[in-house]
Amino acid sequence: AKQLLDTVFSDKIVCDTLFDPIKYETLKKTKQTLREHGGLELNDYCRKVVSHPDLPTLLIKCGRERNDRAKWDNISRVCESQKMRDHLLKEGITDIVVPHKWLYHLPNHDDHFCDGNYEVVVEKLDILKTKENKKLLHDLPINRARHLLSYLIEMNYPDISDHNIYFLKDRKTIAIVDTEFWHWANNPNWVAKRFMTLVNSETVRAILDDEFCTQYKLKTFEVLYQELQDKK
Repeated sequence: AKQLLDTVFSDKIVCDTLFDPIKYETLKKTKQTLREHGGLELNDYCRKVVSHPDLPTLLIKCGRERNDRAKWDNISRVCESQKMRDHLLKEGITDIVVPHKWLYHLPNHDDHFCDGNYEVVVEKLDILKTKENKKLLHDLPINRARHLLSYLIEMNYPDISDHNIYFLKDRKTIAIVDTEFWHWANNPNWVAKRFMTLVNSETVRAILDDEFCTQYKLKTFEVLYQELQDKK
């Protein structure tokens, strides 16, 4: 994979096309340029995610700012992914998955660890489309929802939405695809509140009994729900 990507990303046109802002008005032209220079397919222009037909099991998430030497978002995505995968393995959890992620060093860039020099290569998962996924998450059974919320709290994972958490097409396995580290995230109450935006609130009410709230040092459902409504 690295040999192929080194060839593709050595092309200045590819880099200029991906690392400069991608405008919706020129999306068709952008896709054509990437196909002609290295054969990349633009899967998501907002997040700058591309794939290559010769690497069918991988996605490449490109940085939004090409020369940003201050950001470490890509590195945090890889580190958090490994931390979350290690926890799943340790606990023997098989109904939640987190994709493998690797740092890819851009050719002709120095070794300084930053988003300007490294992109993320991600294991491609076979996820459901957004509409069906949203409904399945909203209708999670209580035991499954409790299991998922416990894991998200233990991982300090706050970025809870149906754009980051997906069912695989087997409709049994849940994948957490975005693993960027959030420095302000070490707050279980925030995780529980965000969970209410994903899963039926009555299901969350049933989960947040005295035992669960005591275990994770959570406020009551009523307090968290009111805080969520006030924020809206």
